[in-house]
Amino acid sequence: MFVSNVFVNARNTSLAMALILLLTVMFFFLKGRALKWKRPFILITIACNVIYLVWRSIYTLPLNHGIPSMIFGILLLAAELMGFCQSAVFRMIFTKAHQNTPHSLDEWAEVPTVDVFIATYNESVAILQKTAMACQALEYP
Repeated sequence: MFVSNVFVNARNTSLAMALILLLTVMFFFLKGRALKWKRPFILITIACNVIYLVWRSIYTLPLNHGIPSMIFGILLLAAELMGFCQSAVFRMIFTKAHQNTPHSLDEWAEVPTVDVFIATYNESVAILQKTAMACQALEYP
């Protein structure tokens, strides 16, 4: 009886994981086409991360295997929680569409300065002279 329940639970769990994986893949490919699919994709990935972290903190902490194992297990879980929080904030930032608003030079009381950096590595002097002359010839409003 117990063995059959384990197999039924494993089959149900496998079906649920396959469904979540299918939805995640579907939303991943749809999110680039329309903004309305981005939010469900982000929410599904956050929900999967929460499920993982609950499982990780309940079933995998080595609390009965000595003090060093317990300390390192809790530190690893804390690092995973911090990573989850950072990724959740990152994902939530991108749920809204961002539009840059162009600004005209008339809005500035004084035109901002611009620095031009020339990155080089083993370049010949002739190429650097041409690059520096081209940078000096730039016309900035």
